[in-house]
Amino acid sequence: MAEPMPDHTPAVLHDERTLPIIIYILYLMGWSLLPIGIGVIMAYVLKDGAGQRALSHYIFQIRTFWIGVCLSIVPILIAVIGLPLTLILIGFKLLALSGALLGLIGIWAAIRSLIGLLYVARGEPHPRPRAWLF
Repeated sequence: MAEPMPDHTPAVLHDERTLPIIIYILYLMGWSLLPIGIGVIMAYVLKDGAGQRALSHYIFQIRTFWIGVCLSIVPILIAVIGLPLTLILIGFKLLALSGALLGLIGIWAAIRSLIGLLYVARGEPHPRPRAWLF
């Protein structure tokens, strides 16, 4: 009696919907950097064993994190320059500008997360995981 041949097809190591939804929710809790950090680490860890649908969401989530980090560099530099200038009252406008720019980046990230969440809730892969906007 011959033993059955082992199946060499890669197994999906996680749920195709639940884990991407959890990461999007962590991103939407972005008022604290801890959930975002947990979310991006989860996306990196889970993308290797993911099916095509979940992989498109993980790529989108990872890119959302890194694009957000890159976009945040300029407002943070403005704040660093503006903080000592508050002693001579010039820096307050720079701090306001920095806060406004960081707020816009937060809105951008929230919209990306909500759009991704809609796609994964419908059971669809993200159609443009490498997009810069949405």
